[in-house]
Amino acid sequence: MNYQDLIDNTDANMVVDGMNIIKTNYLANGEFLPNTNPLKIDSFNSIKNHFAPGYAFTLNIDDLKAYMATSVITHCFDGWLYLSHAIDGLLKGDKGIAIHLAYYSELRGTLSFLARQGISVNNRKNLGLNNTGILNSSTTGGTHVATWKYLESWINSTSISHTSLLEYFSVRNKNFDDWVGFMPSAITPNIASQHALSWMKDWSFDIQNYEDDHIFRDTVTYQPQRLRDNNAIDFRIKFSAISNIWKFLEPSGSDKFALLDKYLFSMLIKEIYDNNVPVSSGTSFEDYTKNTFVNAGLSMDMSINSIIASGINNNLFNMAKDPAIQSANGELKPLNIISRALLMLRIASGCAHDLLNAAGITNANIDFYLNNLGNNNGHWKGATPNNFEILWEDVSESVEMIDELLNEPDDLILHDLYSTFSKELHQFKQISRACFWGSCA
Repeated sequence: MNYQDLIDNTDANMVVDGMNIIKTNYLANGEFLPNTNPLKIDSFNSIKNHFAPGYAFTLNIDDLKAYMATSVITHCFDGWLYLSHAIDGLLKGDKGIAIHLAYYSELRGTLSFLARQGISVNNRKNLGLNNTGILNSSTTGGTHVATWKYLESWINSTSISHTSLLEYFSVRNKNFDDWVGFMPSAITPNIASQHALSWMKDWSFDIQNYEDDHIFRDTVTYQPQRLRDNNAIDFRIKFSAISNIWKFLEPSGSDKFALLDKYLFSMLIKEIYDNNVPVSSGTSFEDYTKNTFVNAGLSMDMSINSIIASGINNNLFNMAKDPAIQSANGELKPLNIISRALLMLRIASGCAHDLLNAAGITNANIDFYLNNLGNNNGHWKGATPNNFEILWEDVSESVEMIDELLNEPDDLILHDLYSTFSKELHQFKQISRACFWGSCA
């Protein structure tokens, strides 16, 4: 079964079944998977043996369902941690390590997304799930190649609906699929799926970027990078970009990443307006958006109004479309791949939250996982916070401090920053905090 066939034949509902199996059987014991599940201890060899001809071993479908559901959550959190370390590398002056780790961040985010669709990528031995059982797919490409090929196949699939993605994002306590229903144009599910795909391609899903990032990862990992780029780093640009990222991630009630999702919402409604509202109607884009809010029984959102007035433009999205290494002079551009990784992790967090919500799993149910993760990474001390938005409060103070420094005319000297603001910088680099409020209940 090739890449496209596996994508076209999988069923994401099987992953919800897996999370329900976990909830019913394992969470009370403080675990996602029991030791009796062979995929917990050695997934690589278990899957390899499952494929081996004549080998007296076959994976149990419930074990695979539970493993795949767990993978959605753990790949997502691991991806955010990789991104934190990428930012740490960047803000310590190591552009190469920032690119290396940001690549793995976007890879893990994509693996989380694929797992939510019912795909497990395992170094040439890949598995899918549907209501008939386990689907086997042997590919010539290893994990990196296969991941991007499966993502490309998902994008190109005519057998699945892409509108499920709209449920991962929200504005004003309504997911984007709900919002499509409030738009003045009559949108069929098929048309909505096409718009969702065009929207995703515009801000994130350029496969060539991801395949190039794999090459760039190899370049900075195996080649002497400072032969090509040993230039002085303008830390004002780097700190300003990370501060901008933090502002996109600020939570607001049920809107996990309030500003980021408002930008994405504005892009989506513009995509639908441009392709469904004839010029002859005389309806402006601004009026179309206001009418959508009226239909939803809400006042116009002032932030979205400003975003539309600015042309729905922000440096985050511009950087996400550019390569991580400039071909002309070899300059390393880690912020570009960091931006791409962030957008992929936004999708992964949506997948994780959606899956946990579908199975009715609360933060308390998975505290055995969350508490150790938070303590081990220094996000908190002791008991898990009742509300993860408290993790934003610490960061917001650090962001404000960095912004004050950026407004001063003096150069930002890295040595002086770490000598004077070590605590604030520590929190400023902990972008993985966002995974807690973005992925959990």
